[in-house]
Amino acid sequence: MNGHGGITPFLSTHFENDGTIRRFSPIKKYAMYMNMRKDKMDRIKELISEIERLGIDFIVMDSAAQFEEEQYTLNRSLSSNKSITYLANIEITPNYNPEIIKYHSPNSDYKIVSRDFNLGILPLQDTTITVKSLLFNPTTLPPNIDECQMHKEILSKKDAKEKACQQVTTAIGLNVGADELLASTQTLIELVNSNMESSPTRGERISMNNALSAIQESILDLQTATSRYEGRIMREDTTITPETLQEEKKAYAKKLRRI
Repeated sequence: MNGHGGITPFLSTHFENDGTIRRFSPIKKYAMYMNMRKDKMDRIKELISEIERLGIDFIVMDSAAQFEEEQYTLNRSLSSNKSITYLANIEITPNYNPEIIKYHSPNSDYKIVSRDFNLGILPLQDTTITVKSLLFNPTTLPPNIDECQMHKEILSKKDAKEKACQQVTTAIGLNVGADELLASTQTLIELVNSNMESSPTRGERISMNNALSAIQESILDLQTATSRYEGRIMREDTTITPETLQEEKKAYAKKLRRI
């Protein structure tokens, strides 16, 4: 009944005198939706109760909505945002502007948009939720729709993504570097033990091989420590997988070859 000022204006706007819904009333599709899902009314009521508890002003139902195909932006400064869009399962999209956060959702049943506006007297806020249906799990909704909290949550996801990217870069750099050191050391060992006329003497070779063997052992220790580091960052962030690291390793090695 938002915007009607009470039940009487609401009834006169949407219902005929005989109690039927007016032909072009916007609530007609909701009534039809409810009527076709009478056996699921408990679930619908539970979801609507949670939406009401959050203090959301307007509900829009759009079964054809494709939230997954949209990209959303947020300014790092809360006061610079005229609105904030919140979804379930937010993922950060790579972006090189540190002041702008880009994000999307691969799977969300709703989109909440909170807007601030000023009529010259008091700052006001309205919040709209667009849903694909009224049967999704209400636990996927945010605990509250406070703009500061929603902004803080998206910002924390951005910071976590940047941390994960830095960790992957570090792990890959160590991994590729250790592999190259090991390969270079093996090349040196082969050179020392070659049978060329200018090859080192037996005593010199022994000293060189001992030094190179010690280097090899240290590199193997480095590889072991790097593997432990990779394991830890994968446990801390499940979006980082062995496949992710392998693909990044290939890309990093390819980049090094171009330098």
